[in-house]
Amino acid sequence: TLWNTKEATPRWKQRWQKGVAKDCAFSRGAPRLVCSSMQGGPRSWRVPDPTPSPLPGLPHFSHRRTAWLGDEVWLFSYSSAPRRWLGPDRVLDAEGGGGDWKDLGLAPDGNSLARLSALDGTIRVDTRDAEGAVHSAERFRRLGAVAVDLGPAQELALVGPGAHVELLDAKDQTLFSIETPLASRLLDVEVSPDGSLVAAGTLRGEVLVWTRKGELVGRFEGHEQRVVKLAFSKDGNFLISASWDESLRRWELGALGQPPGAVPEAQWELSLDEATRVPGI
Repeated sequence: TLWNTKEATPRWKQRWQKGVAKDCAFSRGAPRLVCSSMQGGPRSWRVPDPTPSPLPGLPHFSHRRTAWLGDEVWLFSYSSAPRRWLGPDRVLDAEGGGGDWKDLGLAPDGNSLARLSALDGTIRVDTRDAEGAVHSAERFRRLGAVAVDLGPAQELALVGPGAHVELLDAKDQTLFSIETPLASRLLDVEVSPDGSLVAAGTLRGEVLVWTRKGELVGRFEGHEQRVVKLAFSKDGNFLISASWDESLRRWELGALGQPPGAVPEAQWELSLDEATRVPGI
């Protein structure tokens, strides 16, 4: 489903003929949307046109995650190497091989991508240069990590195991490392477009926000179940959270820094019909 985030109104809804939609990603240039599926292959839309089309040259593998790296579509399966779709009959395997890449984090400029392996905690970063060449390198390994994200200066945020959240600079020097008592478990992490904030979703249904120095400045409550996905707006003014309680919420970040005990309310809440869980936003 494609929504207008200002008013929480759906623009259109598409249903797969078969399979389960797992993840979606917008391109950074002309608005184009690609969604991966457990069956039937990925679909592509030229927004706002609601007519889908397949990505030519891609077999109908099961893909769990999707991302745009520059003008390439990257598709991640459970065991094989990520596939780079550059156009019809131009499909390449990414470096680094298979690894059951369970989470992705895209830098705000859309030209760098962090991926986290569920097998051994490997974190790799793929960067596309001005000539279109992609360079891939392993940053480090962190067993028990559950989610990663990249900031504008190659900062790397990660959460897990448990209630641990960490932010490292481009040289992997720790900017902050916190074991927060506010959550039994952290499930997703996002860095704001300007790199000034780090947000995490919790098993208890909260959204926690820190500065890049590790100061907790926001604690948003309202979801009734775990918060599994987060997304900052491009201007960094608001945050969208998705939960297993079948809802999306929009949080205005101008409310950060209120006195202790003042819990901001979501600007809007969107209940999802015919959906039990939201795998991606």
